[in-house]
Amino acid sequence: MDGDAAGRLTGRRDSREQSLKIAGALRMNAIMRVVEALPSSLRIRGRTQKYVHKLAIAKWLRPEVIYRRKRGFETPVDRWFRSELSGYVRSLLLSRDAACSIYFRPAAIEALINEHITGQQDHRRQLFSLLMFELWHRTFIDVAEVVGPERRVISGRAVVNAVN
Repeated sequence: MDGDAAGRLTGRRDSREQSLKIAGALRMNAIMRVVEALPSSLRIRGRTQKYVHKLAIAKWLRPEVIYRRKRGFETPVDRWFRSELSGYVRSLLLSRDAACSIYFRPAAIEALINEHITGQQDHRRQLFSLLMFELWHRTFIDVAEVVGPERRVISGRAVVNAVN
């Protein structure tokens, strides 16, 4: 068996083992290309866009699912900040070496956290922004320490060899 044939067999076996449905995905792409090539009168009916798509999928989904208004995917950050991540947020943003304490008043950050946890205010966006800023700062800005003769740089939790 030549190397190319062995590669094809291995690819098939790997895809089967990982439950990948490569052939099904390729067929779906072909179907979608045909649907997209249809005239607009079949793709848009009145105010209903993707009419043929919805008609084709109607056999598997309920009408209220197919015809509902478009909505975004929202993560439960609000709930997480009030429960399982509250300690993490508090310890990260209010720690002695937090970057946030350099740029913002720690008392104001603590007030945001407390108001959010008690439900007085919804500060999820502000807390999320502060959390991302703190993690970004720790990753990219923290003052690096040069340690030892091999010049290893320690920044945050990562240890990276320094480049001259």
